[in-house]
Amino acid sequence: MGKVGKLQVALDKPFYTPGDDVQGTVYLELKEAVDVDKIYVKVKGKEKVEWREEWEEPIFEEVEGVRQVTGHREESAEYDEKESFFKKKIKLVPSEDFEMGAGKYAFPFSFTLPTKGKKGGALAGSWDVEDGTAFGWRGTRGRTHNMKAKVEYSLKAVVDLDDSKDLEKKVDFCVYPGLPKAVPMPSDAREASVMFCCCINRGSLKMEATLDKNVYSPGDEAEAVLKVENESALEVTAMVEMNRIMRMRADEHQINSSREMQLGRFDVIEPGETKTVHMKFRIPDTHPTTKAQHLECSYVLDIVSELQCAPDIELHFPVHIYQRPIDPSFWVEGLGDVAEYAVAGHGEPENMELKPGYA
Repeated sequence: MGKVGKLQVALDKPFYTPGDDVQGTVYLELKEAVDVDKIYVKVKGKEKVEWREEWEEPIFEEVEGVRQVTGHREESAEYDEKESFFKKKIKLVPSEDFEMGAGKYAFPFSFTLPTKGKKGGALAGSWDVEDGTAFGWRGTRGRTHNMKAKVEYSLKAVVDLDDSKDLEKKVDFCVYPGLPKAVPMPSDAREASVMFCCCINRGSLKMEATLDKNVYSPGDEAEAVLKVENESALEVTAMVEMNRIMRMRADEHQINSSREMQLGRFDVIEPGETKTVHMKFRIPDTHPTTKAQHLECSYVLDIVSELQCAPDIELHFPVHIYQRPIDPSFWVEGLGDVAEYAVAGHGEPENMELKPGYA
């Protein structure tokens, strides 16, 4: 027997934060009358990390009384951890074991996201990456393969049928971690000596910088203003970089990664010159900020005075990167006119008949 109907789930917002009320609707279209055991949604929040490391171990043997390396053997280890933040089951119809006729139904529901996970930690933000073979990680014993990391919030709607295959629809929804306190114009300043070849003092440099904000999404245009007083004998180039710091933990083993992304090179400040540089740059497509039990991802935006043959002088701005919210049209795609769906739940649909003995 083929499917007797189809399900779709629509939520009221493109993203949520810990403690938010989530409201949504399960849309059910039945092609024929069916016997229903129950109708419900299951909500889950969880994280999972996994990866494989491969390396070579030396083989030692005694050769003429001397212990020597005579070869290598391939070794490997697999690491994985998972954590459940919360689980919740919501009945969409209070009754069980009933008949529903062909038609279109809408089942509204609501629940509240917790503010903390089961272990008391803050609820982590949604995150998903699958790198395959990954390079540049520190703390590994060799090459890393099959790397996957995910913080997932999902909702599955289920129509449990007696004599047919159950109808199910799973959707992921976007959760941002607790929004940081917005700083409208974060600023920093620094004065430092310019050390040519790390050891010869060639004067000093003063920097003052301001960002437009400290919270961004990929694709956003950001702006920084940098004032440089170049009292050194070297030329300075104004730059912006973003550093992504990631950590993954599993089976009491931690690996780390730091990636530097150059976002733009701007004006040159000559020796003895004072200049204010206005810098506009775009936030690259990258993973969002999150902090879970086994996974962390954070960002620092660096305003840089680049020097030739001398250490750069930098100002550091911690920033939060949030993934793009879900387009609201995604939830109702293919539904047609939602007014055609009879609102059910919180009571009984008009053409729902309870079976004898279940009233």
